[in-house]
Amino acid sequence: MIPSTTMYLGAAAVYAVAFLLLAGWYRRLDGAGTRLCAAAAGFVGLSAVAYAAMGLGLGTVPVAGGVVDVPNLVDDMITYSGLYAITVVLAGASMRWLLTVTGIVAIQRLSFALPNGGIVDGTGMLVAAGIVVAGWFVVVAIFAKPVWRAALDQSPERRLVHWKCRNLVVFLFAMLIVYALIALSGMLTEFLLTSLNIYIDFLMRIGVAAFLFANAGKIGAHEDTDRDSPPVGARSAAAD
Repeated sequence: MIPSTTMYLGAAAVYAVAFLLLAGWYRRLDGAGTRLCAAAAGFVGLSAVAYAAMGLGLGTVPVAGGVVDVPNLVDDMITYSGLYAITVVLAGASMRWLLTVTGIVAIQRLSFALPNGGIVDGTGMLVAAGIVVAGWFVVVAIFAKPVWRAALDQSPERRLVHWKCRNLVVFLFAMLIVYALIALSGMLTEFLLTSLNIYIDFLMRIGVAAFLFANAGKIGAHEDTDRDSPPVGARSAAAD
């Protein structure tokens, strides 16, 4: 089987190429929506660095009888929180919900790191798995209620972009949680786990970035428009 370090270096090369392609695409974009695209491209670039470090065996730190892959942990926490933050920003939700969602995601990732690094096992592993799963349902509920109410005040096209991005991110994180549970159960070999993890990471980082880049014109146009006109909900209330 191919060593994990070799697979990580290969993934780093793919991320580097994807980042360069996104950088070239970014230069052709216009509008305020490019800020979200820049963030998404930044996550891809960060993953290139993190995977290169993992492939070179850098950043593995012994902690409380286990090990923590620091480049992977930092990359995941920044990227996962960032992707959810982008989705909340697209809806125009308040800072309170932005911080709540990103905080939950950070706690989920830290909880997974404990059993995955061998720091806790047994009951601790079950508690960590419960936090990861429960956190996903809490985030979904937040997206379905307060965040969606905020999205209703956006223009129809921007709301549609948020809706698609939300569904994509939530689905990919559900896949990631299934992967996490499989990883903790020890059902698959290291090669299969590494392959699955890299594949899901590609979908999350490059897939979401490509989606945002493809819709940057709509996002930017309506962000610019929203500065000069009241939200859709406000216009409806005024009409009533």
